[in-house]
Amino acid sequence: MPTLHIQLLGEFRIVYDDRPVTTVDSPRLQSFLAYLLLHRHAPQSRQHLAFLLWPNSTEAQARINLRSTLHRLRQVLPDADRFLHADVQTVQWRPDTAFTLDVLDFETAVAQADQAEGVGDASALSVALKQAVALYQGNLLPGCYGDWIVPERERLSQLFIGALERLILLLENRRDYLTAIGCAQRLLRHDPLHEATYRCVMRLHAALGDRAGVVRTYQTCVAVLQRELAVEPSPATHRAYEHLLKMEAPSPQLDDLPPRPTTNNLPLQLTTFIGREREMAEVKHLLATTRLVTLTGAGGCGKTRLALEVAAGVVEEFASGVWWVELAALADPALVPQAVASALGLHEQPGRARAEMLTSHLRSRHLLVVLDNCEHLIEACAHLASTLLGACPNLRILATSRQPLNIPGETTWLVPSLSVPESQRPMSARGDPVSALMWYEGARLFVERATAVLPTFTLTNRNAPAVAQVCRQLDGIPLAIELAAARVKVLPVEQIASRLDKCLLLLTDGRRMALPRHQTLRAAIDWSYNLLSEKEQTLFRRLSVFAGGFALEMTEAVCAGDAGHDAISSHEVLDLLSRLVDKSLVVMQERDGEARFRLLEIVRQYAVEKLVESGEAEGLRARHVDFFLRLAEEAEPELTGAEQVTWLDRLELEHDNFRAALGGCDVAAGLRLAAALSSFWFFRGYWNEGRRWLGRVLERSESMRVSARAKALIGAERLARLQGDYRLAHSLCQESLALYREVGDRRGIASALYHFGMNVRRDDPAQARALFEESLAIWQELGDMAGVSSALIDLGRLAWTEGDGTTARALFEQALTIRRKLGDPWGIAYGLYLFGYLTFDQGRYAEARSLFEEGLALRRTLGDRQGIADTLIYLGDIAWAQGDVLEAQSLYEETLALYEELGDQRGVATVLWALGDVARAQGHYGRAASELNQSLALYRQLGHGNVAYALLSLGHLATDQEDRRQARAFFEESLAHFRRRGNKEGMALCMAGLAGVTVSEQRSASAASAARAARLLAAARCLLKSIGVHLQPAYRADYDRTVAAVRAQLDAAALEASWAEGWAMTMEQAIEDALEQWNA
Repeated sequence: MPTLHIQLLGEFRIVYDDRPVTTVDSPRLQSFLAYLLLHRHAPQSRQHLAFLLWPNSTEAQARINLRSTLHRLRQVLPDADRFLHADVQTVQWRPDTAFTLDVLDFETAVAQADQAEGVGDASALSVALKQAVALYQGNLLPGCYGDWIVPERERLSQLFIGALERLILLLENRRDYLTAIGCAQRLLRHDPLHEATYRCVMRLHAALGDRAGVVRTYQTCVAVLQRELAVEPSPATHRAYEHLLKMEAPSPQLDDLPPRPTTNNLPLQLTTFIGREREMAEVKHLLATTRLVTLTGAGGCGKTRLALEVAAGVVEEFASGVWWVELAALADPALVPQAVASALGLHEQPGRARAEMLTSHLRSRHLLVVLDNCEHLIEACAHLASTLLGACPNLRILATSRQPLNIPGETTWLVPSLSVPESQRPMSARGDPVSALMWYEGARLFVERATAVLPTFTLTNRNAPAVAQVCRQLDGIPLAIELAAARVKVLPVEQIASRLDKCLLLLTDGRRMALPRHQTLRAAIDWSYNLLSEKEQTLFRRLSVFAGGFALEMTEAVCAGDAGHDAISSHEVLDLLSRLVDKSLVVMQERDGEARFRLLEIVRQYAVEKLVESGEAEGLRARHVDFFLRLAEEAEPELTGAEQVTWLDRLELEHDNFRAALGGCDVAAGLRLAAALSSFWFFRGYWNEGRRWLGRVLERSESMRVSARAKALIGAERLARLQGDYRLAHSLCQESLALYREVGDRRGIASALYHFGMNVRRDDPAQARALFEESLAIWQELGDMAGVSSALIDLGRLAWTEGDGTTARALFEQALTIRRKLGDPWGIAYGLYLFGYLTFDQGRYAEARSLFEEGLALRRTLGDRQGIADTLIYLGDIAWAQGDVLEAQSLYEETLALYEELGDQRGVATVLWALGDVARAQGHYGRAASELNQSLALYRQLGHGNVAYALLSLGHLATDQEDRRQARAFFEESLAHFRRRGNKEGMALCMAGLAGVTVSEQRSASAASAARAARLLAAARCLLKSIGVHLQPAYRADYDRTVAAVRAQLDAAALEASWAEGWAMTMEQAIEDALEQWNA
């Protein structure tokens, strides 16, 4: 078998069977393939891959992108199935196949070098280092920019730099200066801004006695730094240059050069700095372009530590040094100039003002001053900064503060939280939880600090989800994470996570050497709260009533009002809110052109405590409930109109506030609110949550005889039915109908009748038709066209099930016309889905695909996860019908994930049935049996009519495996189900299946048996034709095989006669014929 050669370093290149492969040509494909290769030792979950490669997409869209990318990779990679393994849940590169990978070879060479160095084998060390350096042709996938690539690229780059530096040192020790210079110059090409490498090249030239080379290297260093950074070489580089020019003998190591004077007073840190690479680069860039940069953010967000790391990284760029001024302990604003003078080592001069003394000292110097913790001395800091910057042209100031200094020339930079996992993507579903979690800065900080206090602490697959929850719930705030990590000495991580609803109590006892305001989380927030004015404090605590976020008008409606010293008028709210944003207690984000505000969770918990202490909590919560109840009831009728998407998005945005309102309202308000939200929960796929809230309010309102309860019952019924809880749904519907009749609500009666029909449709189509027709009449009487459309659709579905395609199409057309007039996107999408279904059954696959894809686009816009799943499964059927079985399988797998998220057991059973048929078609009988039996068990548990279809497929599987007795049993049971429901398509398919058993059982049999099989095939085909249905791919191959077997056993005349006889049979005659031989 040919070997596949893959290069990821420097450029992407694949060679197979000595021929280059150029079809893996997109960065996304290359990134996907590279990730699989670099993580080849473990299967990667599809959910993890989708999240990793498309982090900014919705989960459903990301899975679609993954499916498409995997399908494309299988098409363009030679012999793809030999190298790739994909199943329902995972994708993996097969590590035992014949392939080479330059990254693997490079890492192996570095490991061999480490081993040789460990045993002192200089010769082997040299060989291994040279091999590693030769293999490293450049950075990992330089044309790809996915989040996962950056740390991997940096890791490999550091390995290369380390290998090259070791090789240079080895060559220098062997006095092979020319080769060492070549290696050092390669290192410069890799990082042309690294001054230490220029010093190394100068040293090597000096060792050769090549003073011209020393000069050329220094001049190159000067030119590169000036061009790229507009700076001069550091004093260390300049001193090395001057020293080497004076040397006549080979140079000593630079470590022997005279020590440089102290140029900073930066405090040493006892803990490592985690992450923040991008942030450090941005702040350094700002310092190069502006003279005053203020790092702002909430207490504990890491302003001080980021400033310290940035300052340490630019020490060599300031000739007069970098000087740290700690202001947190000062209480007197007049002492700010003295603190700066002390940091610079200046002594008081009698009769001379400190500001004047500072100005005189700094005027001619090029240095950076860091003012740490300015917020409580804001005016004094602003005044001093303005004075010094105005008089000292080469001075730069980096400040940290919870609010800006607000002086001309200031650039403010909000310090973000550390990266943490998103809440909607559980760690347990991402392949290896430990590897996935360690991409996040917050998690790395937690693990590092936890290990420091408890050396035996280890991140495992078991505790990784809890660590993720801790980091996420603490909003990635470094101080909070460090305090939480310190608790691992006495509590397991899972217990820490479970107690974070009281994190202000949990996160105490910080480091003794830390400032008092950093020793507990409460102290950090107290520091900010105590700096607020009285009205700022009032608004701050009132904002805690919101959950998830809020807009300005909500703040004005809920938080303004009251009398006395706590009164806030609505026109004051904007100014007060702006001040809280400036002071880093409220976070503002722009969303679709509107300002959106929120409190970080730990800050919100603190504000809640203050609200309770004030005695305002009960009144504020009542106003919050009232506002969001009015919003939900305003939105409800709009969810079937032209602005449906806008209103769904708005409800989605406020979902946390609705949850908070439901959790704190009285029974009557809760009943109205849950009823009003039930359609939102349905459309957006919050089925489990919707059922929980509706169940709660219904349990608390059993004695209430009002329309709101009847409406809530209907909402609960719909979600229960969609999740396959048919018995409960039936009971809820009956109670709703009785209550609507009791209160005389005609619109409600129509709705309950319609939902009652949906409940009985599976087992009693005649009763369902009567209920739909009664609801249709009431809706027509009331002029409720959305209701009329719903009834028409389901009457059409009944007609379709009974084989009356003409009536079904007419009813669907009427319904779709109404939905288009209403401008109802969901109704239009549903109508397109039904037309697609009907068209697919008639074998017009291209037209059906177009209809489904048009509807799918609307479903995606709506965020309708159930509709997306229902559509994708039919697109899978079309792909199979058009011969693309792998595409069908991929679509089914994507659909399965959606149904599982929704808790839609009916949907899960349906996809398992489809996947079982695909596995059977591929000859994977074991997998087919597993998936079909799972499907059958679920359908039986649900009492769903599709039991018959699962039995039908199991019958064909048994036939394929030559278990004819079992096949007959499956087909007969399936036929009995179809007969009870009057499903003509199903009865025809069972007759064809029984024909297959007959002919396979009677291969050497009489002509009579073959003739019976022919009659059954003809009768089945005739019945399908009469209802306008084409054989689907899952059954077409079986039918064709049976026809071929019959042709082999009958001559043309006998076949024609038997076919004509079967074609002329009634359905019941054909069924009796099918069963006769088994009963004989």
